[in-house]
Amino acid sequence: MYKHLVAVWWALVLASGCGYAQSLHQLDWSHEELLLLPSPVTVSQVIDARATPGSVGWVLKGMDNRPNRATVAGGAAAEIQRLLAAHLKPQAVTRPVVLRLTHLQVAEQLYWASEVATAEACLEMWAEVPGGYALVGQGIGTVRRSGLDVTGQHAGNLVRAVEKSLWQLWVLPWPEVLPAPQPLAALIEPVSGTAAFNFPIQTAETLRPGIYRDYLQFRTNQPELAPGATIQRELGRRADMLVAKPQVVHADGKREPLRNAWGFCDGQQAYVYFEYRYYALERTERGFQFRGPYQPTASEAAERGALMAGFGMLGGIRASQRTPSSVMYEVSLQTGQVVNYGTQGLNLSLPTDATEPTTCIVLYCRSATLGPETAATFNGQRVAEFGPKSYAVIPCGENGGAVELCVGAGVCLRFVPDRASTNYVEYRAEAGATPLLRRVVGSLGDVHVRKLGQQE
Repeated sequence: MYKHLVAVWWALVLASGCGYAQSLHQLDWSHEELLLLPSPVTVSQVIDARATPGSVGWVLKGMDNRPNRATVAGGAAAEIQRLLAAHLKPQAVTRPVVLRLTHLQVAEQLYWASEVATAEACLEMWAEVPGGYALVGQGIGTVRRSGLDVTGQHAGNLVRAVEKSLWQLWVLPWPEVLPAPQPLAALIEPVSGTAAFNFPIQTAETLRPGIYRDYLQFRTNQPELAPGATIQRELGRRADMLVAKPQVVHADGKREPLRNAWGFCDGQQAYVYFEYRYYALERTERGFQFRGPYQPTASEAAERGALMAGFGMLGGIRASQRTPSSVMYEVSLQTGQVVNYGTQGLNLSLPTDATEPTTCIVLYCRSATLGPETAATFNGQRVAEFGPKSYAVIPCGENGGAVELCVGAGVCLRFVPDRASTNYVEYRAEAGATPLLRRVVGSLGDVHVRKLGQQE
């Protein structure tokens, strides 16, 4: 009864147009840690080059889901530097680099019976060279989790997103010729909008047909499609929104609905997956946008819930009449996530089945009987030295299709990695048993690898 009374009171406050002060919610990283490979670089400095370094987005607190601006206690750059110093072991030979933080954000999305928390991180790695600093590459990390109350998950989610972006940077192949060096002042300069990006998907005259399993395939204009297969789509309209129902037509004529994809392209038009449907993308000066279903802001969601709690279905109808049916969304060229810049810049949604553009396979062994270190190969190329009670992070690459992972001589596993998540593969080498490689579900693999990291 108390909750309903609070809801009715909050509805009256909102209806009267009264405002309320927004509080600050600090994310504490003091109990967090990074799980990373031994570092191939020495990080001399972490630079926070975000346009708004004092904020990492908005979280919703209390029964009324009041928006609170979120920040990292101690500062994001300083905390990343501390975590790196605490959990990375010094190596004999490393390269000096500077990390540049260009994006760090958390957000919440409300549903009728649950909440969804998202976290995003984007880091650039700059090598120290004569005359300044040269860009080596960029790492992107995203995390999505749901629950009844996700506010307490944001700190851990944000560290995991930073961790994912660092994984990508650690295994990134350095270009043979680095770009022209830039002065330190250029790295400190805050990023603004997306004008500085110049990805292949922005400059390509023609879009390649195929399936975008993750955002990186979209950004590089390299979708995947089996030989002889084509993509056909049935167009329709949902109010004023252009939606598509795509099917993959295989060489043998078999038709299969497209699922588990970031998006797709039919050779003329690219589509992005959002809220269980594929929407047509439009090019803009900033990047790409589309018209999709309107998602209420935090205050609107609170108002709708309050009106329904206080006045039943009539209140819900009244609340829905105050909001539009659709709105323009943009695809963030930094992370590939869908954002609505009209609602405080919040990240509103991640694809349900393709939430993390991760480019890594984690190969690990819990056994102590492996013997001397054995080479791990990926598609025939040596990628890591692998030993007992250890793990290795291996890049999947941006192209789709099956891969072959081998340890030693003859112990191999061929599979199609899920480029929307981290792929865990365990090497089993028990005494008296035939060694084998097996795939492990993400949650269990994460537990196994974290325990190995704590034993080092």
